[in-house]
Amino acid sequence: MKRFSLVRFSLFFIILFVCSSVIRAQNLRQLLNEDGLASSAVMCIHQSANGVLWLGTLDGLNIYYGMKVERPRGTSVGLSLEGYIIERIVSAGEHTLWVQTGYGLKMIDTEAGKMADFPQFTGLYMLRDAGLGRAVVLDTKRQLYLYQPSDSAFVRVPYSITASEEITDLGGTEDFFWTAGTAGVYRYNWSVTDTGEYRLDQAVCLTDNSVKYCTVTSEAETLYIIDMKNRLYRLNIRRNEMTFILELGEEVNRRGTPSGIVEKKGAYFVSFKVGGVLKYEYDMVSQAWTQTDLGIRSGVFGMMKDKFQDIVWVASDGQGLFAYWDSEYNIRSYRYSDFSHILGKPVRALFVDNEDWLWIGTKGEGLLGIDRSNRRKEIYQCSQRLLTVSNSSLEDNSVYALASSVYDGFWVGTDQGINFFDYSTRSLKEVYCEQKIAYVHSIQEVGDSVVWIATVGTGIFKAKIDRDKGTIQLKDIQHFNIDEGVFSSNYFFAMHCTENGELWLGNRGHGVFKMTSNGLKPIVWPDKLHSYLQNDVFALYKNKGILWAGTSCGLMGLSDDEKVWFIDKEHGLPNNIVHSMQADVRGNLWVATNNGIACLDTGLNEIKSYGRKDGLLVSEFSDGASLYEDSVLFFGGVNGWVEISNNPYYTVADNYVPPLYFVSFKEYGNDINIHLFPQRAGLNEKYPVMELEHNENTFSVEVIAMDYINSGDYTYLYQIDAQDNGKWIDNGSSNVLSFVQMSPGNYMLHVKYRSHTTGFESKAICMKIHIKPLWWQSTYMKFVYWSLLIIGISYLVMFQYRKTRQKHVYALQQLELQHKEELYEEKLRFFTNITHEFSTPLTLIYSPCERILTHEGTDEYVRKYVMLIKKHTERLYRLIQEIIDYRRIETRHQQLNLERYNLSEYMNDCCTSFADLAEKNQIDLICEIDEMVCWNMDRRCFPKIVDNLLSNALKYTPSGGTVKVSLVKLSEKEIQIKVYNTGKGIKEEDKMRIFNRYSVLDEVEENASNALSRNGLGMAICHSIVELLGGKVEINSEVGRFAEFVVTLPLLPLSEKGTEVSINEVVPLGIQNKEIARKVTSETVKETVEMEVEQPDSGYVTLSSEEHPLILVVDDNKDVLFLLGEVLSHSYEVKTARNAEEALDLLRTVTPHLIITDVMMPGIDGMILTKMIKQNKHVRQIPLIILSAKNTDEAKVKGLQMGADAYIGKPFNVQYLQAVVARLIENRRNMQEYYNTSACSFEYLEGHLVNQEDKDFVYRLNEIVEKNLQNNTLTIEMIAEALHISVRSLYRRLKDLDLPSPRDYAREWKMKKAVKLLLTTNLSIQEIMYECGFNNRAHFYKEFGKRYAMTPKEYRNQHRNPDFSLEKENGE
Repeated sequence: MKRFSLVRFSLFFIILFVCSSVIRAQNLRQLLNEDGLASSAVMCIHQSANGVLWLGTLDGLNIYYGMKVERPRGTSVGLSLEGYIIERIVSAGEHTLWVQTGYGLKMIDTEAGKMADFPQFTGLYMLRDAGLGRAVVLDTKRQLYLYQPSDSAFVRVPYSITASEEITDLGGTEDFFWTAGTAGVYRYNWSVTDTGEYRLDQAVCLTDNSVKYCTVTSEAETLYIIDMKNRLYRLNIRRNEMTFILELGEEVNRRGTPSGIVEKKGAYFVSFKVGGVLKYEYDMVSQAWTQTDLGIRSGVFGMMKDKFQDIVWVASDGQGLFAYWDSEYNIRSYRYSDFSHILGKPVRALFVDNEDWLWIGTKGEGLLGIDRSNRRKEIYQCSQRLLTVSNSSLEDNSVYALASSVYDGFWVGTDQGINFFDYSTRSLKEVYCEQKIAYVHSIQEVGDSVVWIATVGTGIFKAKIDRDKGTIQLKDIQHFNIDEGVFSSNYFFAMHCTENGELWLGNRGHGVFKMTSNGLKPIVWPDKLHSYLQNDVFALYKNKGILWAGTSCGLMGLSDDEKVWFIDKEHGLPNNIVHSMQADVRGNLWVATNNGIACLDTGLNEIKSYGRKDGLLVSEFSDGASLYEDSVLFFGGVNGWVEISNNPYYTVADNYVPPLYFVSFKEYGNDINIHLFPQRAGLNEKYPVMELEHNENTFSVEVIAMDYINSGDYTYLYQIDAQDNGKWIDNGSSNVLSFVQMSPGNYMLHVKYRSHTTGFESKAICMKIHIKPLWWQSTYMKFVYWSLLIIGISYLVMFQYRKTRQKHVYALQQLELQHKEELYEEKLRFFTNITHEFSTPLTLIYSPCERILTHEGTDEYVRKYVMLIKKHTERLYRLIQEIIDYRRIETRHQQLNLERYNLSEYMNDCCTSFADLAEKNQIDLICEIDEMVCWNMDRRCFPKIVDNLLSNALKYTPSGGTVKVSLVKLSEKEIQIKVYNTGKGIKEEDKMRIFNRYSVLDEVEENASNALSRNGLGMAICHSIVELLGGKVEINSEVGRFAEFVVTLPLLPLSEKGTEVSINEVVPLGIQNKEIARKVTSETVKETVEMEVEQPDSGYVTLSSEEHPLILVVDDNKDVLFLLGEVLSHSYEVKTARNAEEALDLLRTVTPHLIITDVMMPGIDGMILTKMIKQNKHVRQIPLIILSAKNTDEAKVKGLQMGADAYIGKPFNVQYLQAVVARLIENRRNMQEYYNTSACSFEYLEGHLVNQEDKDFVYRLNEIVEKNLQNNTLTIEMIAEALHISVRSLYRRLKDLDLPSPRDYAREWKMKKAVKLLLTTNLSIQEIMYECGFNNRAHFYKEFGKRYAMTPKEYRNQHRNPDFSLEKENGE
């Protein structure tokens, strides 16, 4: 019996393993940061009683209604918990939630917008629901607490856990408490002592299985458990009933720790913290569980089953929120990023061959084949094959038509002709035609001897097929066209052949034609649109007796009895441009448009659209790119294709009628908490009563149909009893109802929705709105008016006027503030963009200035004005850098890298650098800096704070004044920087303007006094950086006496790779590119000149005339090319290219000594060009310099990672550029000289400590052997004589250096020389043998075989592989 069980158990695992690799399309919807999520890392999910989803993220709370994700609306207490990591959300009552964070436990009243804090719970504590609005908490000390709503406090519950026991999960209901862990699952009863203390009594062990993971269902009495043996159980806690479900197997161990279990319609979903989600379904046919990967490529924090709809919600780690549900159709998108081949052109044709290969014709990149015979594999795992004009007989890389043939293959139509794919050879063959047929867009084979061909520009062709001895010929070709063959009139994009042999053709501009015995017959289409667009036909399909035409203005249908249909966006199409059509097995017509797919159920007259929310990652489709094969629909688009098939697991769900709710109420754009207003009971349910003042009569009401699957499938209608006379107003798909300048009175607002798909209309919900009248319109005041009629009317008119005026002024102020913010953003964006464009012109100003100043013939008059130009060019460049810094900080692109940083060292150095300037302007500079203040600081930010504050102080301090700088460590958590200066001070009303972000770009200031140039950005940058570091800036000032800036910075945690940083590693802000360039240039040029010929006149290195190196310069700016040619042409030969493609062409004809390239160029940019060059082994040794206006650290790092030898920003220092060019060319020349001798082949001295005398000995020995390679009479005595030592001494010296004997040393040298000649020359084996001093062929082959275990020819073939990566490929 046990043996039988074991066999059965093993068989189960085999079946499970086989089934576990099933992969099929799923219906997933994904919400990311761009959809409104505060963070794409969703930690937890909770669904309230009304269906609203509460999402806990790494950046606080979000709510999701189905239409949009947003922050929760609340009061000033910060209901969204922005910045908090939300670890769990638990219900605390009808409108109350428990929210677990690492900084304490929060209880939120979602209707009142209030929050209570329980800071005693921090760290890794466990929060769970205990029923009746209670919560249980197991804190980090393993102590248990229970929340009592009556006391609004947590009470301690005695509960002990052994040190070795680990609690996996816990929870409770109103009458019992349970725990699950390594000791099993236990249930306890709640009890209360006479003193009111809670106790846990009557412990019951429900199972002693050690629990790996556990989760509780929404009923709170059922657990799903995974034990240590990876077995899944269902456990009813109350009835103590445990049911085995299935074996999860080793897949759990492979994917890691489980994070969620959900049951839906008999299927089980298991998620993992790092391994996605698996779905297990029981197959009644195979009597086994099938395992399906949902395709979520990230870790999962948790899952939840929707309370009302058939949805499983998945909270992922970095991929946002996923919604999974069973749809009638499986829709799966395949993008080019899934392919092993890099493609980017649209898909224009699709075909499935006899071996289940999917063939994809592209617009310019050839024919891609994918082996889909094994459906268990993902697309990236399948074999792929790309046929192009360069590797096959394909006529052209633009493939527009693929069509089946009875001749054991399929037709391929391209821009330059027709090919035939032969199944027997699995290759393309040429098709011989009596006349040239080009621009083929559609092919249709009829019978076994005729093929119809539709072209763009040349009309329609009919040909007979002749297959003789393996060749295919098209003979007896007939040509049909319209408009006397005018090219532009014969754009036939579509061709459709019906089952009864009718041939229909679609023309771009001339409509639909039918092929008859007399030729092309135009179809007169009823002119319903009165638009020429109805004749712009992309696709044709005849379905159920109706000819459908896809046009630029929608879908048009014409039945055999001349009944006409017209369908466009107003009827439900996602877009009016219809590119292709196919019918499925049910007769439904699927239409691919320019923005999604639509399914026409012609029997029910329903249209269902599919877009991104339905998992459609390819939404813009191509003309004619569609296919129906084996019950699967294929539609090709601009970035991939989509496959649609019936879902065999789909079952019709109960008709879900989404409830309709009021979500928000806004008065003049301000949120008003709708739940704070009274509720009144209506006939069916309560409705809110909004009490508004008379000046609150412009408002909007937001409603939502709580449907997460078809949220955009509803039209909203509303009615106001007092105004609309019972008529319903159609608000379209917008769920926001707006009302402007409503008169005082009572209104009853009714709202309902209508489904686009089914036409179903919901019950209406109500809201009563009472707009109070003006106080002087009350009944009591009317009695007074009779007494004070004249005075009262005058006063009230003025009063009303002022009130209305104030309201309009306030509204205008709000609009002005919004406009000001938008203008500020546009202005900042404009300045940032334009500064990047300034870099190249600045280069063309700055570099010629340097050239003029270094020219000996420049007189003083010219030098004076050129110096002035150069000076102001440098000032403009500094302004550009500050604007870029300011933009980076304002847009939060400044990432902090906090390291341990010696602030005192930098402050002292900064004061020293400004001392000369202070002395020059007769300013007393006092520095009071605490010693050794080390702080966690971003080394880029701190210098900007100090430099800007100190520069500002020196700028506004008059001669004879005082500037005082201090650094004080207030505590272990806080430091303070003060910069004090005497002078005119700052008025109180001007303090805020100093950091005003709106005025910074309007008040660009240029002040050259005190040798300082400030632009107004410095203090704004300083303020933004301090805020980024979590600090604050305060201003103390007394007008006419002094001004003091006080910066307080907190201690922030170190970044992950934080280290100790010395000031020597930091480049101070005051050092400009000019100074760095001058220093580097002077040192580099000096060193280079010493190595070469001294050139005192030019200031840069000039190589010898017989060595005239070639430099290739690549830049799309002809002025930059001219400048670089002028700068470098004195010493080098310069060739130029205006783009990367032109540069690659030059590299195929010449080999430059050095390449200089820009980054931002049309077509292939400089980064990609650098990568291409450095990956090609024939040109990778050429030094390459990137010369670009993109001067950020990130751009420089990327350029060096791509393979650049140097990265120089624009504007650049000419001498620095010349020095870098000279050094790189010199290094390359030295390397070439080294490798052109055989000395590079020996490494005997590696690892040995030898003196200079021994090195000289070995080098002399190498020279002697090298000179006498072909001297067969060379003896040991001759070597010793040449070295001026005895033979005995020669042997002793070689032995001391661990080198072989003289005879073996010479023989080894010859072999190394032979190897080098094999790899670097085209000499024959015989020539190399004689070159290396061998006279006997057998002896040479024997010695070579001893060392390399192969013949010289085999060695050469194995180690010489040319690299063709830079060669052109047609069509790519």
